[in-house]
Amino acid sequence: EEIEYRKGIATSFNNLGIMYKSQGNNEQAISYYSKSLKIRESMNDKKGVATSLNNIGLIYVSQDNLEKALAYFLNCLEISLILEDKRLQESCYTNIGIVFKEQKNYDESFKYLEKSLNLSKEINDLIGIEKSYFQIGALLRLKRNFEDAIQYFEKSIEIAKKLNDKKSLAQAYEQLGYLKLDLLDYK
Repeated sequence: EEIEYRKGIATSFNNLGIMYKSQGNNEQAISYYSKSLKIRESMNDKKGVATSLNNIGLIYVSQDNLEKALAYFLNCLEISLILEDKRLQESCYTNIGIVFKEQKNYDESFKYLEKSLNLSKEINDLIGIEKSYFQIGALLRLKRNFEDAIQYFEKSIEIAKKLNDKKSLAQAYEQLGYLKLDLLDYK
């Protein structure tokens, strides 16, 4: 009974973290995610710990604190591998790939984004596949590999249409538009 009570409190703290993050209050979000993390660690709730680590890492990405974010994502990945949780691994690979992309470590970024894409395909996660295609397209655009980037954005668009995901569709079209402008400037 006490375990369920503590688990409920940890979930509540996590949900408060999500709420504060959505309001742009990152300090409060980290505070509540950290409270959730502490409880989950004390209960040896590995999946919960990994979720908290991932959420904190996302806050640090939004604050451009990439080293700290990477540490949280790598810790999350380690747990997800132990748990053999492929969805969580997929999320970690994507987030690590994004951090490396932001750090302009494009080879490492591609390695992790490709792992995410392959895992997404393996578990037939269309949302994960779409996100991976989008992130690889964005990476290839930064590397000025425009032709391949277009292909990845088009694949992202195709899946976003199937999912009726208007936000992802808008983002992919936006990036495709910028990419085509880059291509005009490049030629």
